[in-house]
Amino acid sequence: MFGGIAFSGVLLCVYLPRFVSKFLPQLEVVLAHYKSSRPLIRQEKCAKTQPKIPTLTVIHYVLLQTAGVKTIACDQRSAQLINMLTGVDTDSIKENLRRIYKPAMLSPKEKAEVLKGVAAARSFFGRLDHPPAFKVLDQLEMKLI
Repeated sequence: MFGGIAFSGVLLCVYLPRFVSKFLPQLEVVLAHYKSSRPLIRQEKCAKTQPKIPTLTVIHYVLLQTAGVKTIACDQRSAQLINMLTGVDTDSIKENLRRIYKPAMLSPKEKAEVLKGVAAARSFFGRLDHPPAFKVLDQLEMKLI
């Protein structure tokens, strides 16, 4: 009984005031510092520097064509293979593969998106200094025009 009263007295008179006056303000400072130093900047940078899905799909298409790999189809298996490398949604990849393989069925907006991806891929392969890619990109561009 006496222990419970003594514990309550120490809790209310010593521990609680120090907890409120010393620990909580320090905790708020540490949490604010943690939140401000989180890698949000890196995530924003990655989102800005990562190419769009049509560009990624065109790059993979060109790499496979120049490597002599059998043509990939616009199916779930091919989308999953590209997904393993890029982490992009398989449905989006499948849709972009369909745009590459069936350009006659595209709307003008879709053709413009794929052509923008071809232009970005051309820039990528220019920096990579990979001349065989330009031939494949030219062929793809001619199919889309």
